[in-house]
Amino acid sequence: MRTPTFSVLISTYNRPDLLRGCLAALAEQSYTDFEAVVIGDGAPDVTAEVVSAFPFVRYFWRENQGQVKARQFGLTQCRGEYVCLCDDDDRFLPEKLSEHAEILSRFPEVGFLFTDFNLIDEDGKKFDQKFHQAPSWFWDYQHEKVHPDWDLVTESLYARLLKFQPPLSSCITFRREHFQNIGGFEPRMSGLNAEDFEYTLRACDRPPILIGRRATTNIAKHTRNMSGNILRTLVHSVEVLGFCVENHVWDSKLKALAEAARSEKARAACNRAFEEREWEIYFKMLPLVDKSRTDLEFAAKKSLALLPRPVRDPSIQLIESVFLGSRRLLRGGLDSRRNQ
Repeated sequence: MRTPTFSVLISTYNRPDLLRGCLAALAEQSYTDFEAVVIGDGAPDVTAEVVSAFPFVRYFWRENQGQVKARQFGLTQCRGEYVCLCDDDDRFLPEKLSEHAEILSRFPEVGFLFTDFNLIDEDGKKFDQKFHQAPSWFWDYQHEKVHPDWDLVTESLYARLLKFQPPLSSCITFRREHFQNIGGFEPRMSGLNAEDFEYTLRACDRPPILIGRRATTNIAKHTRNMSGNILRTLVHSVEVLGFCVENHVWDSKLKALAEAARSEKARAACNRAFEEREWEIYFKMLPLVDKSRTDLEFAAKKSLALLPRPVRDPSIQLIESVFLGSRRLLRGGLDSRRNQ
C-alpha cells in the first residue's frame, strides 16, 4: 500500500457545511501527495455524503467518544510519513503542503513544526495574524534562519509557550514516528479538547523544530468552535497547565513558571467569568490565582462576587452603570475641550 507524504487528520461531528469547506480547501492544494483521514465522531450519515465528493478522503465512522479518542483512532489509520491536524472549520491555504514538503525534505531530523495563521471572523474576513500578537521576547530563541519564512529552532520552547501560545492544532505538523516516540496524545486530556496543546508543549521541549513565519492556514473564530468561546478556552488552559505542573518532569525554575502561567490564566478566567456572571466558574478558578499578584480592580471584583446572591448581581449592575456613566461624562468633557 502506497505511503503518502502527508495525512491530514480531521475529526468532525455534525457540521457538514463546515467540513465541506475544509475539504474543498484541501482539494486546492498545489501539492497532491496526501490523504485526508476524516473521522465521523458519531456524525450523522450526511457526513458520508459530504466526503464522497472528494476522492482523496478516507472516511471512518465511530461512536461518539470525543475529540481526543477520535484523533487517537484517526492516527492509527493515517498512512502518511507526516500528519497535519485540521479542524473541520479551518482552511489550509493552497501552498501549505507544498511549503511543508520542501522544508521537511531539507531537514529530515525535524519531527515537529508549526506556522503562523490568519484569524478569520464569522463573515470570512481576516482580522489578524497570530504571530502579530506575539510579544517581542518570544522570537529571541536560538535558531538558524534556513529560509526567509522558516526558523530552525535549536532550543526548547517550553518556557516561552507557557507565557504565549502561538500554535493551534490546524497549524501543527509532526512526523508519525516522532509523535509516537514522545508518547502521543495524553488520554487524560479527554474532555478538555486540549490534547494538542499538551502534546505541543512536549514536542517543543525536544528541538530541533521548525517555525514557519508565514501564515499557511485560515483559523475560524466563531461561537461554534472552541477558540471562539473565550471563557471555556481559558478554563481548559488552566486545567492543562495544572496537569503539566503535576505530571511533566521539570526543574524547580520551570515548574515555578508553569505555576505562574496557570495563575495568570486563572486570573483571566476569573475576570471573564465575572463579566459573564458565570459564578460557578469564577469560584472554581479563584483559589488558583496568586493573591500576591492581584490588583485593586481584581480585589474589588472579588468583594462583589462574595456578596450574598440576592444583592450581588444588582450591586454589580448599579456600579457598572455608574462607572459607564462616569466614563461617558468624562469623554464628553474632553471632547468639548478639544472643540473649544
